[in-house]
Amino acid sequence: MSKRLLVSERGPAPSTDLDASWLSGHYLCASQRHDVLVAPPGIGWSEAIGNSLAFALYYLGFPLLLIYGGHFIPVTYALGLLCFIGGSVINTTAELLRKPFKADPNNAGKLYRGGLFKYAIHINYFGDVLWVLGCALLVGNPYALLIPLMLLALFVFSYIPTADKYLADKYGAAFIAYQRDTKELIPFIW
Repeated sequence: MSKRLLVSERGPAPSTDLDASWLSGHYLCASQRHDVLVAPPGIGWSEAIGNSLAFALYYLGFPLLLIYGGHFIPVTYALGLLCFIGGSVINTTAELLRKPFKADPNNAGKLYRGGLFKYAIHINYFGDVLWVLGCALLVGNPYALLIPLMLLALFVFSYIPTADKYLADKYGAAFIAYQRDTKELIPFIW
C-alpha cells in the first residue's frame, strides 16, 4: 500500500531514487515505497496553494466572464494587450536578471538589489498584477476586474508582508536599507 507524505522546502529531503515530474504547480515524486508531494523550491505550502488557486481562477474565471458578459471594446482591448505584454515582460525580465546572481556561489547570503528589483522590492508581483489586469481588460467584462483586484489585495496583505519578514530575518540591515531606499511594489509610487 502506498503512503503519502507532504513535504515543504524545509521538510524531509526526498531520496535520490525518486523520479520528479511537474504536476499542477507542485513536484510529485514517486518511488516504490511512497509518493511525495513537494512544494517547489523557494516557496512554502501556503504560497504554493495560493498560486494554484489563483491560476485555477484565471483559467476558469476569465473564460467564464468572457462567455457570460464579455464585450469587445477596442480601447480596453488595446490597453489589455499592453498590460498583459508589459506585465509579462516585467515579471520574466526581473526573474531572468536575478537568476545569474542567485546561481553564483560568490553571492550566497547576499541580497539582490539589481536589475528591475532596484525599482521595487517585489517588482515580479507588480508584473503579475499587470498581466492579470491585462487579461481582465481583454475579457471586456467589468466583473473581470475583480480578479486583479483580489490578486493585488493578496500581494499587499499577505505575500508582501510575509516575504518582507523573511527577507528582514535573512538579510537584516541590508534588507532594512533596501526597504528604506526602494518602493515595495509599484515603481516610483509604493
